[in-house]
Amino acid sequence: MSKRCISGIHNPSVTSYFGHEKMVADNGYSSLLIEMRSHGRSEGDKIYVGTREYLDVKAGTGYIKSRAAYKDLPVIVFGVSMGGATAINSIGEIPDIYGLISVSAFSSWEDAFCDNMIGMGFPPVVAKIEKPFVRLYMGLEYGFGSIRVSPVNGIKKLNGRPALLMHSTEDSQIPYISFERLKEAASGTVETFVRTGDHHMMCMEEYFREPWKDGEYADAILSFLKKYF
Repeated sequence: MSKRCISGIHNPSVTSYFGHEKMVADNGYSSLLIEMRSHGRSEGDKIYVGTREYLDVKAGTGYIKSRAAYKDLPVIVFGVSMGGATAINSIGEIPDIYGLISVSAFSSWEDAFCDNMIGMGFPPVVAKIEKPFVRLYMGLEYGFGSIRVSPVNGIKKLNGRPALLMHSTEDSQIPYISFERLKEAASGTVETFVRTGDHHMMCMEEYFREPWKDGEYADAILSFLKKYF
């Protein structure tokens, strides 16, 4: 199996996930780390909050499928934060992806924007009023055709492909309600891993470079891969 890893909106370069890739490599899986546009050394100076970044994943998938040694292997996409949202968008848009591991993803960018407004103390009714304006801004900024690409829509297109959704209950960056929306909207085989507290990256910080030392977290990922792949 080939596993692809993508980072988040303000996370460090995807090379920070070398530890994760060692963990899966030690368990028999190969990996391709994708540095999305405007991240690390990739070209670009604009972030599209997952609405176009899935095209970078599509290019990575095409590369894997073009290699004779890997073309018949199932491809799994793994991402954290905006990378988690991009991973969901990717499996929704790319039939060649066989499975999904999404960590701390938002259900849609307008949801994330408005949920954080509420977290800052704005009344929920005010946040709700803002949603159409956020969508309008996204259309003007990213193109109105891109608005349809969102995790809450992508998760409906699993079509039987297995998914693992991970989130923490007190996430201060992407509130837990996004996880609940995604879980409710999901079709197909969906497993979940929930961690109590504020752990946006899910892996305990002291173990991030060596995630296998966070036994509970590592077991959730490896058990999912072993069960389905």
